[in-house]
Amino acid sequence: MIDLHTHTTYSDGTWSVEGLLENAEKSGVSMLSITDHDTALAHINMKEINVKKHFSGRIIVGGEFGTTYDNVKIELLGYQFDPYELQKWINKTYTKKDRTKMYEEEFKDIKRLCQEKGIRTTSKLTYNKIKKYPITIIYEDIIKYEQNKNFFTKEQWESEDTFFRSCTSNTNFILYRDFSEQYPTAKEVSNQIRKARWKSIFSTFVFV
Repeated sequence: MIDLHTHTTYSDGTWSVEGLLENAEKSGVSMLSITDHDTALAHINMKEINVKKHFSGRIIVGGEFGTTYDNVKIELLGYQFDPYELQKWINKTYTKKDRTKMYEEEFKDIKRLCQEKGIRTTSKLTYNKIKKYPITIIYEDIIKYEQNKNFFTKEQWESEDTFFRSCTSNTNFILYRDFSEQYPTAKEVSNQIRKARWKSIFSTFVFV
């Protein structure tokens, strides 16, 4: 079994690096890639532990990076790069950003769009750091009001994931927001991965 898209607690995963490796071993995974969001720290961490104690299969270095393409927010998966080299660029591009401030700006923008489009939200709705993701907060509030159903498709109304993807990827969506000021372009990310790339027949880049 091969799994080339997994996350650890270095981003939004459930398990630590060791925990993920152990669960992959139990599941019979023979080739694994940890692709945490906007960081290569899991792979740097693996240089400090006895990986074979937890996992006997092959590990492919990987990462999943928030980018924009034609002003649409996407995630780019990159593989077989030197994690130390890429982390230097990550620290300048992602780590230095104040994520809370970014999320607060995103929340304000989407709430403003709701007001402009006539979509009802709770008047005193504010950003919640515990819930973290602005679109989740907005979505959970919007579906409290039946009158808002008229603005969305059945799938967008019933699925937070569909709602989220519409907000970030569908330029025709009523609450679409441009993320280009918050994230680097796909071309920039791809170029940086190539610069830090190890020479390998397994190297590849995948858009999702």
